[in-house]
Order: sequence, then C-alpha cells, then structure tokens
Amino acid sequence: MADKIVDVLFYLTQNIYLKTAFLRATFKSIKTPDAIQVASAIEGEADIFITNDKGIKTPSEIEKIVLQDYL
Repeated sequence: MADKIVDVLFYLTQNIYLKTAFLRATFKSIKTPDAIQVASAIEGEADIFITNDKGIKTPSEIEKIVLQDYL
C-alpha cells in the first residue's frame, strides 16, 4: 500500500470520459458514477482505489481496497 494517501480534486477531461466509457463497456455491472470515480483514479495515476463498495469492479491496473475488510 502507498506510504501516504493523497486526496486530489481535478476536472473531468476527455480522457476520463473515454476511460469511463471503456469501463462501462468492459464491466457491464459498473454504474456510471462508479466508472467516473475509477477512471479518475486511473487517469490521476493512483496506485490504489479505496472504497467501501465491494461491488465496484476495477481493472487490474489499479488495486481496489475495501475499507470494510480492514475493520
């Protein structure tokens, strides 16, 4: 896991829109808001995606951590 957690806010870009569409096409069960979050994390070069939703699908290029698993 990363040595530090950084919270970053940035604008949606065309790359994020395209990655969102790709995720929606690849993972049929992923909802659009979840795909936007995952796409943003990937475009922001995040190492991990932290969530409390076990159902969110992520590609192999980013590690998903579910908070509930650590409580």
